[in-house]
Amino acid sequence: MTAPTGTTVTLAFDEVGSGPPLLILHGLLGQARNWASQAKLFGQHYRTLAVDLRNHGRSPWGPGMTYEDMAADVAALAEAVGPPVRIVGHSMGGKVTMVTALKYPELVEKAVVVDISAIRHEHSPFYGYLEAMLALDLNSITRRGQADRLLRDAISSDAERAFLLLNLAAEADKGLRWKPNLQELYDRLADILDWPDHLFDYQNPDPILFVAGGNSSYIQDAHKPAIQRLFPQATYATIPDAGHWVHAEQPQAFYRAVADFLAD
Repeated sequence: MTAPTGTTVTLAFDEVGSGPPLLILHGLLGQARNWASQAKLFGQHYRTLAVDLRNHGRSPWGPGMTYEDMAADVAALAEAVGPPVRIVGHSMGGKVTMVTALKYPELVEKAVVVDISAIRHEHSPFYGYLEAMLALDLNSITRRGQADRLLRDAISSDAERAFLLLNLAAEADKGLRWKPNLQELYDRLADILDWPDHLFDYQNPDPILFVAGGNSSYIQDAHKPAIQRLFPQATYATIPDAGHWVHAEQPQAFYRAVADFLAD
């Protein structure tokens, strides 16, 4: 087993249920609380830990957002929880799941990657999102509704603004603050969008499930040769009438597809 290297971050998490350990990893600018409903479902059969990745939620801020940085954090958590663990990771968290399974295979019993592929993404709306969030003067507002109105020009989607504003916390006597380390995420966004070529030096022969939203383009047939190169036993499930946030848009169908794979 490859031991975690570098400076790891001790990850915060919400825990529910008992049984074999299952880690849930959110996407960029997500957090553990976004997965509360799914964690409760999985908690019927697993000790389920919905995790805040580094620079997100309640987890510590730290330099670096490469997938090897984040996988080392998850590997350290898996060691602390008691391996092997199952992992379900969405989007950015799906890439973390892949790298954890590739670099620390003895720690991972089964893995599920949700609506992301092993590719480099050249363009992303998150540059604009992060710029708008960083430019927001939190000292001039007191309520989330005010932040929503101020972000409307830069982020036109009501759903996207609502998702991003879940990261805005109100503290007694301190006003509003962003929970994630926005500056570090912005500075390292190129790493978050990347899939470095050297990761193809690894391979994991164990079963792994890739779950795609039927209305999403994040897992395409053109991406599958690269996935199969890394994971020769990869299988695929498509959830109809779901976009990128598969678990939120079709929660029961998503849960059943993942639960069946984990229990098989």
